Formats: sequence, C-alpha cells, structure tokens
Amino acid sequence: MTNIHSLMLNYQREMKNIGEMIGFPSAAKVINENKIYAIDGVTKYDLSPMLRDRFIFCDRWDDFYLSQNMLSLDEINSFPYNAKLVEWISLRKENWDHVPPESVGDSFCSIFSFNPYEPEEIYIDWSDSRKEPTIWHCAQSDYYKYDNLEEFFMEISKI
Repeated sequence: MTNIHSLMLNYQREMKNIGEMIGFPSAAKVINENKIYAIDGVTKYDLSPMLRDRFIFCDRWDDFYLSQNMLSLDEINSFPYNAKLVEWISLRKENWDHVPPESVGDSFCSIFSFNPYEPEEIYIDWSDSRKEPTIWHCAQSDYYKYDNLEEFFMEISKI
C-alpha cells in the first residue's frame, strides 16, 4: 500500500471515529489515461506518482472534505460539462488574482475537487515543474498551499 493510500484510509477512519459524516469513495477504476488536463482544456500533464496513487485508490469521493467532492479523472478531464464547477472557477478567477487558477494561468492549473454548494475548490498547480504538483485549497476568503498531495492529506488528517 502506498503512502497516499494509507493517508486516505487513515483520514476516512479518523473522520468516522470523531463522528464526522463523510462520503464513501467509489471503487477504483483501472486507469487507462495517464494524463490530466489543465483547466484550459488543451494542456495535458502526466499523472505524478502521488496523483496516480490517488486515482488508483478510488475513482470519485463525494463529500470527502468540508462538503467537497473529489473528482474522478474523467470528471477532471471533462470539467467544462459541469456548469456549477465552471461557475465557481470563473468566480475564483474574477475575484482572486493572487492564487490559482488566475495567478498561474489556465494551462498550469487543474481542478481537483469542489464544493457544489458554495465556491470552494482545490486546485493542482503545475507551474513550478516539480515531480509533484502543488495543491491549493481555496475556501471563502482563505487559501492554503500544500507542497504536494501527501502534505495536503497529512494536514487535513489533523482536523
């Protein structure tokens, strides 16, 4: 089991132990596509090792964190068909030029998860060309930056 798998399982267990209602991850799928699209809909990135492990762990996970839905790879790659998500990304870009996606540009940013009830998203930032992309959680008037997916799951597991 990889570290990402362990962190996701531990997070799920911890939330249940403290009585938090979180959704169940949908079953993992075989990953045929090893690419993830940026929000420009054209630029593709190879899945990093941590992202690949995340998608091997599960396909989609509704209500995984603060009412956010962690999207499947197919949903990320076809996000323009989700009107609510397009609306939230547009609002974020219009009002928050100091964080992704606006601060790095559409070709260096992918969506990871979002809250369908209010503008709150998690983005993957590819702009620094590292092996693992940076993760940004944008919520209301706050934003949080994580060096990678592992750091993000370690942080949310502390809650």
